[in-house]
Amino acid sequence: MEPGESGAMPQCLELIAHCSAMCCRMGGTMLTPDEIASGQYETETFCLKKKELCDKDIECYHKIIQCRTRSLVCVYLGEDDRCGIYERRPEVCAGFSCGFGGPDGRKKTIYGERDMMRLSAGMSFSLNPSVRLKAVIAEPGRERVFLLYRDRELCADSMASVPPPWPGATDEQIVEVFLMFGAGKRLGDVEEQARAHFASAAGDASLGVRRLVVACLREKLLLPCHC
Repeated sequence: MEPGESGAMPQCLELIAHCSAMCCRMGGTMLTPDEIASGQYETETFCLKKKELCDKDIECYHKIIQCRTRSLVCVYLGEDDRCGIYERRPEVCAGFSCGFGGPDGRKKTIYGERDMMRLSAGMSFSLNPSVRLKAVIAEPGRERVFLLYRDRELCADSMASVPPPWPGATDEQIVEVFLMFGAGKRLGDVEEQARAHFASAAGDASLGVRRLVVACLREKLLLPCHC
């Protein structure tokens, strides 16, 4: 963190003595594909499932590329608890909203967007065989869609709230995109199929598919396939 600069929280200077830049001491900072390709950061690969560094060169939903760390502390954090690369800090850092001492006392992080950064076209996903989709129910305005499904493992119906793939997507289109994954499909193939099939949504189809994938992974409606 770099208190006192434009965009930082007003009370940041006062809080450093208490939080010791905790936001930079919670593990590595996730990098966007463009930031990784730029080569301007020291990086390491971390496995979110095993909670340890990974050295395997495979496509995997559980892997993230992050800024290198030392004992969970970002290598760019100085002894004065200030960022050593503030002017070129990663996007996640620039958009971070500190909740320490904030109005509601909570950290605000859009985990859905962070999860989307972990997706790549080469990853494969499959419908959860223990789940059967029963209905799609859109809320007024269609900003959120509810998927009613039967979980055979729980012997009960459950409801998942997901974003529509694109503005104006019909219930039938949402179900169709969901079913495209079938028994294991590459994300890139599904995105291409969605763009071709829903020509009117071509500009939004790829992003919409990824949003739907993240939401369905959270609810375990989709499962990652590991080779």
